[in-house]
Amino acid sequence: MDSKYNIDDLLIVFYEKKVARDKAQSEYDSLRTDVMKVMNKMGKDVLLSKKHMLTSSIRPCTRETVSKKNLPSDIWERYKTVSNSSMLTLKKVKPPS
Repeated sequence: MDSKYNIDDLLIVFYEKKVARDKAQSEYDSLRTDVMKVMNKMGKDVLLSKKHMLTSSIRPCTRETVSKKNLPSDIWERYKTVSNSSMLTLKKVKPPS
């Protein structure tokens, strides 16, 4: 094994960091919502903190997509792209009874 941890230590550290990341993501999402509420209330799309030299802005984004149900099947089969990737999962398991 090319790790400085044994499997038990590796997985518990991985799990603890995942929990911390999820908590931080939740806090980030809440703060993002607060910033957007302030922008909407002020009618602005840019906020600037001169004290901390930070700025936050909202920019319009456009994404064009097509779905299988919107296309004839022969067109879909001809132009579809397939991507394969791996997903690493981590979850707590219940100890055996």
